[in-house]
Amino acid sequence: MIGYIKGRVVDADGVNLIVEAGGVGYSVMVTPDMVRPKGEIVELFVHTHFSQDSISLFGFASPDEREVFRSLLSVQGLGPSGAMKILSGFPPSELRTIIESGDSGALRAIKGIGPKLADRIIFFLRGKLPERIEPGVDEVVGALVSLGMKESEARSAAQSARKELGPGASVEDMVRHALRRGE
Repeated sequence: MIGYIKGRVVDADGVNLIVEAGGVGYSVMVTPDMVRPKGEIVELFVHTHFSQDSISLFGFASPDEREVFRSLLSVQGLGPSGAMKILSGFPPSELRTIIESGDSGALRAIKGIGPKLADRIIFFLRGKLPERIEPGVDEVVGALVSLGMKESEARSAAQSARKELGPGASVEDMVRHALRRGE
């Protein structure tokens, strides 16, 4: 499963980017605010979605946005395209407020979200959306797991890297440090 991609945009078609990372081009659907021009380097936190006839990648700016997307997928009748439309309309913090306040009208403003689905989203997710994930350790864990490390080992390596490099260290530096320590 792919959880993180950092690479160069080689093609962009609407909200679908082809990102080259390690000599492989990954087709990733992103929200409109994540669309970048050809040649630009992007860093995406990825949800790999499996269906009967395809495997799709959905890319997000943060682990928080990805976790909210995954929560939306748990609502019956809401697929990945609908969840992406919702995240295109509202950042995670605003979506949390809408769901907690029961504002189905705001959700219905999204094309394709009718009254029944809006009410279902609120019913199933009120009080259940994950808290905001702080960048850093969780991002490093996701990157290490996507590189083949077991989650428990990745979490330990990420925490060790954070402790040794300090809170100002970049995710990239912490991943490098964790990989060097694991060799």
